[in-house]
Amino acid sequence: MADNYRFDVAGAPLAVALSLAFHAQTAVVGWRVQERPEEPPRLILYSFDDKAMTPVPAPLTGDAVVTFVQQWLDATDWDPKTPWGDVTTEKGARVYNEAWGHIDGAWTAFVAIEPYQLWYGK
Repeated sequence: MADNYRFDVAGAPLAVALSLAFHAQTAVVGWRVQERPEEPPRLILYSFDDKAMTPVPAPLTGDAVVTFVQQWLDATDWDPKTPWGDVTTEKGARVYNEAWGHIDGAWTAFVAIEPYQLWYGK
């Protein structure tokens, strides 16, 4: 896998979006939630130990990661943005990484997930 592997997916089924992240990684060893002003919080997953993370009891893979992330999304508030126009909204997820495949400059983190407002025209 290239050192600069990038992806940014919104609105796809969670398992499909997370499969892009796991194309380069095999397991989650820790996590943290980052609160951000003016933006939705994000769940950051780690594939290597980092002092900023909360470790999981055992490495998470596959369906266990999807379940963990979905439970976090279900318990987290929506994206605060207000849609324009006459649309129906639904809570979804944005799954992505940042420069060099890292998150927030940490090479130990490999994917971030945030609540994302999906819009459907009427």
